[in-house]
Amino acid sequence: KYIARAGHQSFMTTDQWCSRYMIIKCESGKVKIHGVKITDRRYPFERLGKFNCNDSVLNNLWDMAVKTIEVTTDDGYGSDARERNEWIQDASKPSYQTSRVALAALGKDGNPVFSDPRPLKNMLRHAAQSQLPDGRLLATFPTDRGPEDCHYVIEDYSCQWFEALKMYYDATGDKEFVSEMWPTAVAQLKWFLNRRTPRGLLLAREYASFDNPFAYVTCEGATINAYFYDALRVSSELASLIGENQKAAEYRQAAEQLKTAFNKEFWNESEKAYNSAFLNDKLYAPTVHAQLISLHYGLVPEDRLTDVRNWFLANYKNPGTLHVCINPDFEKMVNRKAGIDMPVIYYWVFNELYRMDSEQMDQEAIHEMLRRWTPMVLYQKDAGTLSEIFTDEKGEGASQSCHNYGAVPAYFLSSFVLGVRRVGNVHEKQLLIEPRLGDLTFAEGVVVTEFGPVPVSWKKSADGQLLSFTVSIPEGVKADIHFPIISEKSTLTLNGKVLSGNKVKTEGRWMIVQNVSGECSGSIN
Repeated sequence: KYIARAGHQSFMTTDQWCSRYMIIKCESGKVKIHGVKITDRRYPFERLGKFNCNDSVLNNLWDMAVKTIEVTTDDGYGSDARERNEWIQDASKPSYQTSRVALAALGKDGNPVFSDPRPLKNMLRHAAQSQLPDGRLLATFPTDRGPEDCHYVIEDYSCQWFEALKMYYDATGDKEFVSEMWPTAVAQLKWFLNRRTPRGLLLAREYASFDNPFAYVTCEGATINAYFYDALRVSSELASLIGENQKAAEYRQAAEQLKTAFNKEFWNESEKAYNSAFLNDKLYAPTVHAQLISLHYGLVPEDRLTDVRNWFLANYKNPGTLHVCINPDFEKMVNRKAGIDMPVIYYWVFNELYRMDSEQMDQEAIHEMLRRWTPMVLYQKDAGTLSEIFTDEKGEGASQSCHNYGAVPAYFLSSFVLGVRRVGNVHEKQLLIEPRLGDLTFAEGVVVTEFGPVPVSWKKSADGQLLSFTVSIPEGVKADIHFPIISEKSTLTLNGKVLSGNKVKTEGRWMIVQNVSGECSGSIN
């Protein structure tokens, strides 16, 4: 709102605003508008990635997801078109994971920075600058929230800061920045370590997202302990990288102790799944979130893996419920095995489905994208962006129509359906190319990597017995290509040569050719 004086004058808003249209209302008097100027101050991304397949909803979903991140990023990864804050989880999951497969930006030398990690670095540094005297990291910054706000500090976001720091290191090899962040890491871990209970578990507030049955409940919870375990494990690795060997050993031991306590205290033998929480010494039954997050962060031993996955798969599509700040229904949600109901949690869902490494689960991932995102895609074409919360079949129920939570599928469409992923640290210059088409008949596009764009094309024959492909690997980079085994007698032709013997090995459902470089094309049947 602006109160005008007489005469010619100008006004600039004190904050940035993102909009599809603008309404100017004169509440009293008369004004003459000589001009309106809108300044685009988004981060100068250039879209290099592409995705196209035989399903138009998936094509639009990828495009809208990338646009959502383009729109909400300026000097850092913003969460949406309204708040403009950086959030630890938002930046490291939907925003960075989407931008790294689709976008680039110019560096100081004028050359493109592919899979640009600088907005992620900004978030990590800004989180460190916001650290409270007791060691806790704020969930979002800059902020006018205070300690009374339910999202001022989110404990599992603080744990995900460590995971994001490892993501940044793997994308850059920047040990100097890890050293810069190290005092922040030590202070936050000290706060967590001081809150372990006699059971060997962390007592802290659960979150994960609005749909977690124990969201906003302070307890010895399975999900917060899984996030904490990963923070300890990652911190041990980072400590070794920068020569902090004593801390590396301390955090490694603490992680091992927590893993032992987790499997002892939470395991429910009759359910063949992990219980969800101790609250006032009452142990609560398994939840979908407890299984998912414990699977993702490696807490499940091999002999329990199938059982935990089966429990998760049997229940994750159950109806869910959302809570914000207060949660009076956690017991009801536990009892009815509430399912996944937030787009952001599908980051972990899709990772786990693809980790199961079967054609059935590849199809499951694609079907879930279509089941959950189709209404959002169809009803938000005017905005061209995606929502924080799922819409219903009529396109209703979304809290915001431009929020990075909705962008989660883009990373998986590029990295798993098209199948291009970096392996290990960026200095290894190694890619894995492994298409997961599920029941799609073709998928093609460009996946941006730290080494440059990687064009790929996968096309099935009408009977599904032939897969034709083209792949272009950036100069100076090697790739292991995993080709799906079509039949018991699959034959691989690569650049005009039929490969066999020691040039091809089989592993599970894949035929593997190692250390491929340059342009390649062929087929497998």
